[in-house]
Amino acid sequence: MDEAEIPRRGVKTVTFKYKRQNRVLNTRAFVVNHNDIVYVLSPVCTHLGCLVNWHRRKHEFLCPCHGGRYDIEGKVLGGPPPAPLTRLPYRVSEGKLYIGLKV
Repeated sequence: MDEAEIPRRGVKTVTFKYKRQNRVLNTRAFVVNHNDIVYVLSPVCTHLGCLVNWHRRKHEFLCPCHGGRYDIEGKVLGGPPPAPLTRLPYRVSEGKLYIGLKV
């Protein structure tokens, strides 16, 4: 994504493709700017691997499978998740944000 698309505050869902074992897969991640700190969160719930969604009004990530809840930093607020959302490595280079995947 372009560096200019990084949110000035809050959460932005980004979708992208990557290649794995000769297959092109679609995935997503959350680019977060909270208190002027930018980080990228995995959308995978740490309970059983369902995909969480950002709920803007509640200001938290929600897992639709078993009710897991995470704050804007990915820390567990409630439900069965045993750990926070995974922070993904990223870098900004030549005006682009590059996200590293843990697969």
